[in-house]
Amino acid sequence: MLPSFVRCYNLTRLNLSEWNTTNVGRIALMFYSCEKIKYVNMTGDNIRLSNVASEYRMFSGLSNDCVLELGKYFFDAPNLTSFGFTEFSWEKSSMILSLVTNLFDRKAAGQPTMTITLDSTSKKNLSEEQIAAITAKGYIIA
Repeated sequence: MLPSFVRCYNLTRLNLSEWNTTNVGRIALMFYSCEKIKYVNMTGDNIRLSNVASEYRMFSGLSNDCVLELGKYFFDAPNLTSFGFTEFSWEKSSMILSLVTNLFDRKAAGQPTMTITLDSTSKKNLSEEQIAAITAKGYIIA
C-alpha cells in the first residue's frame, strides 16, 4: 500500500474498517500531505499487517491530534519488529483504545517483540500502568 491518499487536501474523515489488508506486503507514506484528516478508522478484523515486510512512515502526514483507531489485529505482523508513530501527536483516547484496549497480543501469538516509537507528546499521555500492559503483550514503547 504505497501512498494511497497523497495530497488529499479536502479529506477530513476516513472509515477503512471494511478494507482487507491481509495480502499487503509493503506500506509507505499512506497519508502523505493529508493534514486535514482528523479521523481514521482502521478497526476491522481484516485490517492486519500479517504479510507486511516493510513499513515506512505509514501515518506520516496526518494532523496532530488525529483520532486514529486501530483494530485488535492491526499489529498481527510477525515480519515487523518496529513501527513508528513519530510524525504526529496521536489523540489520547484513540491511542489508548488502539495501544492498550485493542492491542494484539504478540507474546501469546509467539511473535517477536515489536518496538512502537511514539512522538514525545503521545508518549507522555501513556501512564506507567498502560505501558506495562503494552509491554506484557510483547511490545516496547520508545
